[in-house]
Amino acid sequence: EKQESAAQKNTDNTGNRGTEVRTGNIGITDNAENTDNIGNTENKEKTGLVRLSPERFLLDVSDEEFELLQKLDAADNLVRLRGQAAFALGIVTGNNEKYLHKTKKAGSEPILKGKDIERFFVKDASAYIAFAPENYQQVAPVELYRAPEKLLYRFVGARPVFAYDDQQTLTLNSCNIVIPAIEGLDMRYIMAVFNSSVIEFWHKRVNHSMKLLRAHIEEFPIPVADAEGKQGIIRMAEELRQNEKKIQRFRGQQDEGYRRLDRMVAELFGLTEAEYEIVLAVCKIQ
Repeated sequence: EKQESAAQKNTDNTGNRGTEVRTGNIGITDNAENTDNIGNTENKEKTGLVRLSPERFLLDVSDEEFELLQKLDAADNLVRLRGQAAFALGIVTGNNEKYLHKTKKAGSEPILKGKDIERFFVKDASAYIAFAPENYQQVAPVELYRAPEKLLYRFVGARPVFAYDDQQTLTLNSCNIVIPAIEGLDMRYIMAVFNSSVIEFWHKRVNHSMKLLRAHIEEFPIPVADAEGKQGIIRMAEELRQNEKKIQRFRGQQDEGYRRLDRMVAELFGLTEAEYEIVLAVCKIQ
């Protein structure tokens, strides 16, 4: 039976399918192709978006929010992942009932679903697999799963969720992979930025999508701190990752460490207190 490509079929581990219509990214058109590193192409429906402008899109964004988006897009020392990262889709087995197990068996190893990752850390896996890539419907190059370090992100969710993995863990396609390669930027620094309320605000107001696509991630703005600032953010992100993993949940704004880290990222973007309050309001953070 002829297999469908990822362009025809984007199926998460629950069997849901969906095609993303708009990307909403600044500086790229919506009919641009989104090609992952596996070689699959996802075609976008043209909506006429060419650049950020209040006349052409973002009709549900207030004037204050629009001005803030412009400020974020023009912040000092910005970098983006476009052309500076490898991406990989998680595994599509074609038959999860056959290949996945709830408990570890001889010859099996953990495989992560989207629900198994939280901001900053990876929870204990909820499934196991005896890895045999030749049997599956879709598999990225194995070296990407086995990279010494990588960032994992949920394909579907109300907000961006990124976690750091240095255990060469396999993932299903509700949990995708990005491996940044920006000289001088630790992956945990990028993870801290992408897990911030500022990036959540950007994603909600620019992309309008419950799905997190490669095209979205490539256009997330990343402010680069000085050497001392980088180390401070990496240290706080690592502490948060280790602390939250111990209790197997992300406490978010209930965690003082996260609040400090989130504010540090906002300061890198040059946000005023009033602008930061706009971000928190959109993210519904008290």
